[in-house]
Amino acid sequence: MPSSTALPVRQHLLRAAITHAGELTRFLASQVADVSEAQDLMQEVYVAVLKLKFPEAIRSPKAYLFTIAANLAHVHRLRRAAAPAHVPWDEVLPEVLHTAHPSSEANVPESEALLAERLEHLGRRLSELSPRVQAAVLWHHRDGYTCEEIGERLSVVRNRVKKYLGKGLAHCRAESAVGAVWEETLGAL
Repeated sequence: MPSSTALPVRQHLLRAAITHAGELTRFLASQVADVSEAQDLMQEVYVAVLKLKFPEAIRSPKAYLFTIAANLAHVHRLRRAAAPAHVPWDEVLPEVLHTAHPSSEANVPESEALLAERLEHLGRRLSELSPRVQAAVLWHHRDGYTCEEIGERLSVVRNRVKKYLGKGLAHCRAESAVGAVWEETLGAL
């Protein structure tokens, strides 16, 4: 059980994190690919402070926060190198075409042609999005990954994955006809 001084010390660390949030985020942005990833990692810094078992052992809060940030950026780079975020759409189409309509009649050229046309249109819409959003949408809808699993693969927090999925869905629904294609096609997956 944490000591009675742990709570005020933890609050002091959180205040330091808030005070230095701009500096920490800029530091993280210099270490990773983009600002949104840096913001995700900044959230991880807050989580690390909240999970800290012995906050009273910290003598220099700012130095400790930057050490956490540096370690998170390092782990992020390692994960990113191990699991590429981009899923090539060309690799997805053949796989989806053969598994999309298990309940429909086999080898019906019209249904396969219609599905191929829908998938091509969906592919064009998805290709307009960032590789991370594409990957999140495909992993979630095609492969059935949970937000937590996608977060691990992309080295982001669950809420960021939800934003990626929302952004992908909103983009693909932008045109009313595309929204219907999106829903029908993903429903078939």
